[in-house]
Amino acid sequence: MTAPQVPPRPSRRSIAARLRGWSAEDDVTEQQLKDQVTFRLGVRRRWWMIGVGAFLLPLSRLVGYVPVSYVTMVAVLAVAAAINLAIAGVLRSGWYRWWQVYALALLDVVLVSVPVALYGPGGLIVGFYIAVLPYVFDQGREIGDFLVLAASLAYLGAALLHERMVGAGGAVWALPAGVYLETFLFIVVALALKQIPGELMHRIRVTRLIMAQAERGEFGIRAPAAVTDELGLLERSLNHMLEEVGKTIGEVQREADEVAAFADVLAEAAERMLASSRAVASTAADLAHEMSAQRGRADAGHRDSTAAAAEAESLRARAQAVADDAQRLVAAAERGRERVGRASETLLVIGEDVRGTARTVHELSGISDRIGSFAQGIARIARQTHLLALNAAIEAARAEEHGHGFAVVADQVRALAGEAARSAREVVDLITEVRAGTDGAARAMAAGEEKVRDVGAIAGEAQAALEDLHRGVAQVASVVADTAAISRAEAERMATIAQNMSEMAAVSAKSSGAADSAATAMAEQISAMGTLNEASKQLAQLAERLRASISRFSVLDTKGKT
Repeated sequence: MTAPQVPPRPSRRSIAARLRGWSAEDDVTEQQLKDQVTFRLGVRRRWWMIGVGAFLLPLSRLVGYVPVSYVTMVAVLAVAAAINLAIAGVLRSGWYRWWQVYALALLDVVLVSVPVALYGPGGLIVGFYIAVLPYVFDQGREIGDFLVLAASLAYLGAALLHERMVGAGGAVWALPAGVYLETFLFIVVALALKQIPGELMHRIRVTRLIMAQAERGEFGIRAPAAVTDELGLLERSLNHMLEEVGKTIGEVQREADEVAAFADVLAEAAERMLASSRAVASTAADLAHEMSAQRGRADAGHRDSTAAAAEAESLRARAQAVADDAQRLVAAAERGRERVGRASETLLVIGEDVRGTARTVHELSGISDRIGSFAQGIARIARQTHLLALNAAIEAARAEEHGHGFAVVADQVRALAGEAARSAREVVDLITEVRAGTDGAARAMAAGEEKVRDVGAIAGEAQAALEDLHRGVAQVASVVADTAAISRAEAERMATIAQNMSEMAAVSAKSSGAADSAATAMAEQISAMGTLNEASKQLAQLAERLRASISRFSVLDTKGKT
């Protein structure tokens, strides 16, 4: 359980504050400066009073109006001058006490009382107005009340002293009624005149308090401005100024709030843009990395396609060579067929000439050997074609999907080579049979002439076999020519593919460079966005400081209204 809070006791006012009439809002330094101004004016006023006394006192002594010796006059004036010099010296030294104003005011009252004591009561009471009213105007009501009382008593005392000096008898308080009337009128007039500067001082003090509150940032307060005088017009001008300044401060506060809100929005937007830029930069970096990898793959594809094109060109050259060999083989087969035909005709014509027939049969045996060698050559060509087809299939397998068509053609060439090989074997077998028949014919020729007639039939069969061989060789040559054409087409296609891969590699390199440039640009954009983010944060901080600075100003009046 917490103890109840006891409100703090109000601080007791000091003796100086109570005697001087200072309020809690008064600044001691300001009061000291105001007192020093009053003191300097008092020094000048006393010099003026001493000068007037130095002129009037000797003049009055000459006319016999004042029964005072010159020594006394000089002594009084000298003492007054010495005191005023001492006061001026104290003021120059800066020494100050709050009660100095009372002491100097009493001194002025005493100085004014000297002419009254010398000349007697009467019109000289005006001098007390000169001594009292300046303090009333400068210091306020408290000192004014004190000086009115002190001046009244001093006037009565000086009048009594004058009566004693001139030698009039009577009671102590036996003064003329006019003296008391003058004193009463002095009190009434002084109090009435004191109200004027007192009211002015009060209004000025209120105005100064309002200005002090305005200095602290409270622009909602207003001066009363109830009286239409110079001070009232000044109060109205002050109110108008406070109103205009309050409007300006209010607008500045609203603008500061809007700037702070805008700075917050800008900072938030900058944060989002920075995050988005970082995400885009990450994507651009990934894209640049992927494009670099793609460029590597494109370069590798370009190298592979170039190598495949070179291999296809080599295969095309080999296929062309095989086609040329096949054409030469066809020509050789054609020549063999023609020779066999001529031999057959010769055998039919010479049928009766055994020796010639035997010789012809012998030549036919040699021709059979040549045909056998041709058949073996065809077999070798078939084997080479088979090897070429196998190599073409291997190259097509290396080319993967681009060599699929070429692999099919290679399979067909290999099949045709197999058929050519089988045909060659059949030719060899046929030649073997022909040779056997020729041998039998020779033996038959040796055995008898009658068997020579069968040589024509055997020669016809040999010619038919050679024609079959010629057709087979022609077919093989056609297949080899087709293979060469296909090889040329594949070589041209691989060259086109290599060119396309080269262009693709160039495009990939260009795209990779563009991706790198985009990544660099995004990095620069991120740096710029970071700068913008820092600037927006600084703007938000500046707006917050501005709002904090403006917050000390208030445009609300005492009722809480703007």
